[in-house]
Amino acid sequence: MIGGRAPKFEWRPNPDGKARSIEQACQLARDWGVVIPDYVSFAIDKYGWLDADTTAKTTTFKEPAGTMIYWSSLFHQRTGKIPFLIRKDVLRSDEAIVAVIGHEMYELEAMRRAFGENGASIEYWLAEADPDNEGNFHWEAWEYADELTARMRGDA
Repeated sequence: MIGGRAPKFEWRPNPDGKARSIEQACQLARDWGVVIPDYVSFAIDKYGWLDADTTAKTTTFKEPAGTMIYWSSLFHQRTGKIPFLIRKDVLRSDEAIVAVIGHEMYELEAMRRAFGENGASIEYWLAEADPDNEGNFHWEAWEYADELTARMRGDA
């Protein structure tokens, strides 16, 4: 989710104007060093559920205050994977693909390390994902995404 902290780059569209498939997008991100665990899946947001400020997202928690969130809470019960929706227009820019998938995987890994099997309160979980909470995992993930974009452009 792009909110208070947004990427510093404006991602360039693919010169041919073509969108990549989810499979191509994941391979491209891997080619640029992004680790995508086997327990993650991506799907295109065909229905426009993601707004203009949200490039991708996973499970949304709307739990009462004090609820404990566990790593296992992120996994879809039927697929056994952590699902991510990715906005359609992201797939029209290789830079956006690598940055967005990189951002999401960085943030997810930071959450896994921080909360693991012990879990964390919904308040702590949301604080680390809040786009307006400077210095949290979400902000760090955009810094990583910017590094990836810079490398793709040969600026790093």
